[in-house]
Amino acid sequence: MTPPPAPGAGPESVARVQIDAALVAAGWVVQDRDEMNVCAAVGVAVREFRLKHGHGFADYLLFVISARGRSSRSDSSSLVIARTWLG
Repeated sequence: MTPPPAPGAGPESVARVQIDAALVAAGWVVQDRDEMNVCAAVGVAVREFRLKHGHGFADYLLFVISARGRSSRSDSSSLVIARTWLG
């Protein structure tokens, strides 16, 4: 969990704490990129995820494990899209 912003912190720091709290309240596990484990829960939100070179970063990248327990065509398509953007 993101620690509370320091007194006088900028609006981005304050927003990140609020977003983290909202994600946790909705059942997501929130992690930093350096400590990410996308298998930690059904829904994992990873903060400040660096994308493929030239595409910057995502403030939050959301990973969802399919509850179906099997691969489907849409799952495979999503994986190809993710690999394209994530490198």
